[in-house]
Amino acid sequence: MTAYADPPDDALTRLTHDRAAAYVAMLEKLDGASLDRLDGFVDADVRFSDPFVDVTGAEAMKRVFAKMFRHTAPVTFTVTALAARDRTAFAAWDFRYRLRGEDVAFPGTSRIEFGRDGKVTRHADSWDAARGFYEALPVVGFVLRRLRSYVAGS
Repeated sequence: MTAYADPPDDALTRLTHDRAAAYVAMLEKLDGASLDRLDGFVDADVRFSDPFVDVTGAEAMKRVFAKMFRHTAPVTFTVTALAARDRTAFAAWDFRYRLRGEDVAFPGTSRIEFGRDGKVTRHADSWDAARGFYEALPVVGFVLRRLRSYVAGS
């Protein structure tokens, strides 16, 4: 984790910022063998979404992460910025993984919402699925890279 926004002024936002910092620090160290660590941070009915999935429940979230770790190891998740307001935090991050022998990296953001008990009730990841995943695939990736180049005028 690196630099964050200035410390928040009100108590609720400070608490959310601290909880979010602890949560993303745990996520940065998470791997397939440590998924049960999520239980200390997320609500049993947490909703997790990204460009590919939208699931409800801590167990469903763990299954999504387990599949990711199985198919994209090694994974590196690095938070580069964190901001909070009231019960919501936003994190900017860089994600790196290996797929079919190719190193892939892309930036993304997370919106993280906390319940009154301090546990994560909603975690929504946003990132460019074309650049972050599809372009790493052999045939589809070639077509998307050509299309991106054409649209950019190169």
